[in-house]
Amino acid sequence: MLAPRFDGDADKKAAGLEWISFCQGFRLTAPEIIEAYTMALKKELKIFDENKAYKSSEYEGEFIKVYPNLSLITAGEILKAYIEHKRIDKQLERGKNMIEKFLNPPIPETKEQRKERHLKLWEQLKYSILENKKCTHAFLFYEALVKKGAFKNFVGNEAAQTVVIKQKMHRILVIESENKKTIFNRNEIFHLKLLCKSKDYVLPDVIDFALNRLKGMAIVEVKNDLVYNHVKKQIKKINDESENRQSEKS
Repeated sequence: MLAPRFDGDADKKAAGLEWISFCQGFRLTAPEIIEAYTMALKKELKIFDENKAYKSSEYEGEFIKVYPNLSLITAGEILKAYIEHKRIDKQLERGKNMIEKFLNPPIPETKEQRKERHLKLWEQLKYSILENKKCTHAFLFYEALVKKGAFKNFVGNEAAQTVVIKQKMHRILVIESENKKTIFNRNEIFHLKLLCKSKDYVLPDVIDFALNRLKGMAIVEVKNDLVYNHVKKQIKKINDESENRQSEKS
């Protein structure tokens, strides 16, 4: 498929689907694939050679040539080079962070500071509830509340946990389907939705990474909801008791 010639719309569609399927194997999002091709067009990506050190400033390789077709060979070269480019960027960033930490070592947080930070987050949670706003860090208090006896029915019921987490997974996928910027690609969303709908569905191995990521996101959101609603009930209970006492006095 170096320079395909299409006899009709059917051939174009088939080639397009083949190209999409091929690209999905690289586990990149649609925006990343677009960025990879944009970089290749700007001659910012060189053909990746596994036998040589690939560094943009040192590796004397050829820049990838992009042709106006759906060549799988070109796609492979572009996406491999892009993945390596991202890997090196991350290594450089980690290196900079390590040097920064070495030159300016972080000051260990004291017990009082941890307590103060914890209290600040707790107050922010209560404020969000009173203002009827979302709070994305409520889950941080989940373990502490469990130790105090909260969520007994949920913690002791694995079947209920599975159902709630699966529902949350499906909800995340629905939102993902509606968003332009997504964490999961279409293929992953398709298979993960089927898994959420049917307990007997066998997920392809290539989707395992996406499944673990989705499940992790769902668990955090479930914990977040539990804590938020629990604290909301406690605040309401305290307010109701306060109002009752005021009524009795008057």
